[in-house]
Amino acid sequence: MKYSIQILLVFCFVFSISIHSDEVKIPFTEEFVEISAYSASKNIRNCSIRIKYPRLVKSKVLNSGIMRKINRTLKKEFLDIQRYDNEYQCNPSAGRNDPAFYLEVKYEIKYNRGPFLSVFYSAVGYLAGAPHPENVFKTFNFDLKTGHQILYEDFFDPTMNYPGFVDNLVYGELFEMGVLSSQEEFNEVKKRRYDYYFDSNKLVLINLYSIHAMQSLEVQLPYEKLMSVLNKKRLHILPNIH
Repeated sequence: MKYSIQILLVFCFVFSISIHSDEVKIPFTEEFVEISAYSASKNIRNCSIRIKYPRLVKSKVLNSGIMRKINRTLKKEFLDIQRYDNEYQCNPSAGRNDPAFYLEVKYEIKYNRGPFLSVFYSAVGYLAGAPHPENVFKTFNFDLKTGHQILYEDFFDPTMNYPGFVDNLVYGELFEMGVLSSQEEFNEVKKRRYDYYFDSNKLVLINLYSIHAMQSLEVQLPYEKLMSVLNKKRLHILPNIH
């Protein structure tokens, strides 16, 4: 059920007054950015909403302007309910007997080294009585030298058929896992672009499936397997590449 404009305004107002820091920090070194966990919560009609999101708080190498830019992006992405990309069942006209809806949004820092930061976003919505929860997984990857997000397509040479090349790698990995049994089966669900996060010398692709039982599947692609389709002028946006 789509939210009404009134509900959106209520959420924005509520989050603006209920945010606080949980003071959970990642130890800081010269190679890392120190990050604190902030939280926001509210009960509205049949909905119980709990959100945790990250905030950059200290760095010996980043200027304050870049940190503010990244923090604005993360706060907007985590707190703006229009960005959940799902039809959550927060019913604006819910009565006493309507089922309760629970939404929990959390994050995980997947990569925090040098000039790169990968944040994993997990939103789990559960309507009481439903057979399974509704999951939304996303990632936000930043170049800490500029504060800009690094998009999936930024890595690749636009003159190459990189979507087909990556699809073949993904299919091969899923076939080895025993998830898929044929290319035809994969063709029905393959994507034009993937969400990803950094992990040392490889990209980890997520959101391979919308099917609940397989939403958590991930595929790891080492840089050397991708080298033939990478944009050679933009290799600097990949960590640990030589």
